[in-house]
Amino acid sequence: MARDPERRRRMVNAKRRDWVARNRDKIAAQNKDYQLRYPEKFLKYQQTRARQLAEHPDRKPYGLREWEALKRRHDFRCAYCGESPERLEQDHVVPVSRGGRHAIANILPACKPCNLSKHDYLLVEWRRELAGR
Repeated sequence: MARDPERRRRMVNAKRRDWVARNRDKIAAQNKDYQLRYPEKFLKYQQTRARQLAEHPDRKPYGLREWEALKRRHDFRCAYCGESPERLEQDHVVPVSRGGRHAIANILPACKPCNLSKHDYLLVEWRRELAGR
């Protein structure tokens, strides 16, 4: 039987979405616990992220109108897995931490499981990571 990486990706994403849906409270508690245990790390992360977004030389601000238009272009579906979650998140295709711009041209709508699993990978790296699981 030939390998179908697209089918495997869909199955992995579906399992991940199911797990996140079943464990939302657990995930929120872990995040809150981390925030309380390591307030200095959490604060530093927030400050670094805010600085990266605000001071990026190629930053082109965009508003709700552009974000809504982008979601409409993607038919209110995740750009990666094609699911239609209740809420879409903004994912930087090229992460800001790796030199990507905080501009609408570098943003795609993503469901939470896809956005969380992508971390700060480039698309090629992330897909390779998914295929290796």
